[in-house]
Amino acid sequence: MGTMRLFKREIRSVNGRVLAFDMNHGFGASLAPLLERIARGRVDDADIRDMFLGRTEADSDEAVEAAKKRAEALAGPTIVPGSKTGRFTALVSCHGIAMYDVEYQPYAFSTLRLSQIMGRLAADPTIETIFLDIDSPGGYVTGTQEAADAVFAARKKKSVVALINPLAASAAYWIASQAETIIGVPSADIGSIGVFMCHYDCSAMLADLGVKPTYIYAGEYKTEGNSSQPLSEEGKAFYQSEVDGTYSDFINAVARGRGVSAQTVLDKFGKGRVYGAPQAKKLGMIDDISTIQGALANWGIPDMSQEANRRRASDDRPAEPAQAEPEAEGAESAYDPKAPLKVDMDVLLTEGCERLVFRQVSAPGVITTYADRPWPAKVMIDGDIVKGGADRCLLEANGTVTVAVANGAAVYTKTHETAAGAWICKLEENSFFTPPPGADDGEQAAEDEAALPDHKAEAERMRLRLAILAA
Repeated sequence: MGTMRLFKREIRSVNGRVLAFDMNHGFGASLAPLLERIARGRVDDADIRDMFLGRTEADSDEAVEAAKKRAEALAGPTIVPGSKTGRFTALVSCHGIAMYDVEYQPYAFSTLRLSQIMGRLAADPTIETIFLDIDSPGGYVTGTQEAADAVFAARKKKSVVALINPLAASAAYWIASQAETIIGVPSADIGSIGVFMCHYDCSAMLADLGVKPTYIYAGEYKTEGNSSQPLSEEGKAFYQSEVDGTYSDFINAVARGRGVSAQTVLDKFGKGRVYGAPQAKKLGMIDDISTIQGALANWGIPDMSQEANRRRASDDRPAEPAQAEPEAEGAESAYDPKAPLKVDMDVLLTEGCERLVFRQVSAPGVITTYADRPWPAKVMIDGDIVKGGADRCLLEANGTVTVAVANGAAVYTKTHETAAGAWICKLEENSFFTPPPGADDGEQAAEDEAALPDHKAEAERMRLRLAILAA
């Protein structure tokens, strides 16, 4: 089943489910009519894309493909250099309606998958900070508590920051409240602490159509809450107890995450209302208000657009660095007595240098990069790479270059610079490396390289790229 069809099927199954979703403000209110249409089966894929992506074009193949690529780009965590310590920052997106196992951002994110991602990042010794980028009106309670618990558990090992950009309502705030620090953009909407359940009584409509369902069942309450009959008082009391229990869990989780009493949450955090960022900060629901760029900069994340920061699609390749044009044979250059001895000095500086060699493994929507060998003690990094930042995946700060790949991290400190602008760097002690998956011993690797000369040529091209697309 396609992801969009699965998304619509999940929305149509809300009858009898406990929801933590904001129906009254901002994005949640805008989605409410759309969700009702989905529940009734009167909406097509193009209408959903129009709402979430602001599209105006028809439901063309290009629009469908663009939506799929965007969903893939938002799905997984992005690893970026975060500091000089050799450890990194993971950016995790929570965009769309919170669902249990439907991952199709920006329409929906999976709370099950978020729990798994947080667990992996918390256990990763190369990760220093986890940055949650949240834009969600909430959604299903199912899975939300586990995701929130995973965020709270991760903050015991890492710095966990939630950026509300610009909506964290209901289930989304449940998750955000478990971060160590919560930042809202100036126009953010925050709160909607509450839960509800909706029962659709379609019996009158069915009677008008001449339809009379007959349930044949075993178990006294097996058909309780079905939409073909009115909800009994006994059934309503049972569902109210379910909602009350979930609300209590929600209140206690927010109190734990924000470090206040449950009574404070009940009295001061809105009772189901949504607040703007200034009021939310005044009440203690968030810690700070900042622009997106300011929030990223304050946590040591390089200045980059969100879309450029996302995981690249599988057909996206880093650009080759520009190669200098060779001088024409016999060309003369003006003599400069102050010019460095280019050839002799460069030979001296680059003696013993190695280049970093990477191997990329492609899967649908994901490119994972591994270091093929342990980090060399001395490397030469091309000037074009230093200037361009290797597609913003290397961080230059005070003569330090940080490299992140799936199987390790390295910090190199600049010691010299060649006449061509290349950096000569030495490896720092706090670097980390594990053998890549399927790594052979040295003899086997040498045999493979000799047997496959094309692989050797590809490795040489990779030496020039130094493009890190971390998993």
